[in-house]
Formats: sequence, structure tokens, C-alpha cells
Amino acid sequence: MKAMTFEEKMQKVEAIAQALEGENLGLEDSMKQYEAGMKLLQSLEDELSKAKQRLTVIRETPNGPKEEVWDGLQLHASDDMKSSAISEVLPF
Repeated sequence: MKAMTFEEKMQKVEAIAQALEGENLGLEDSMKQYEAGMKLLQSLEDELSKAKQRLTVIRETPNGPKEEVWDGLQLHASDDMKSSAISEVLPF
């Protein structure tokens, strides 16, 4: 079976939320749907975390554009930029 894409997981979570908001599910089915939704949400959070770790930020420097890699904690600057302070905060 093919793994679900990020978008497919989002759609599934939305469908689960709609099913839980409707009053047609019994307690046991509601609990199963809730658990499935929480597993999907954790998977989505993991994927987002990995994507943020891979994010590359391109900054303009006096020597031209330089790439910096965002590892989820800080930017890792090239040698040319290590001497300058990185004061901008990423919006996520």
C-alpha cells in the first residue's frame, strides 16, 4: 500500500473532524476516529518538523547571496557570514 502524501493526510484529518462533529458515530467509533486522527496529526507534525530542518534560507550579503541552512534551531551561516550577526527571526 502506498504511503499517504501530506495533503492526503490533511484531507483525512479534515474528514475525521467532520465525522466527529456529526452526531452519527457511537462512542467506540468516535474513539477509533479520534485515535486515528491523532496519529495522523503526529505524522503531519513530524513531516513539518523535517521540512523545517531542511529549509534553506538565501540571504543577501556584501559578497552576494549566500545560502544558510535552517536546522530547526538556528541558521548555519557560510564562512563569509559567520563574522556578522544573524539578527532576523524566521516567521515560523
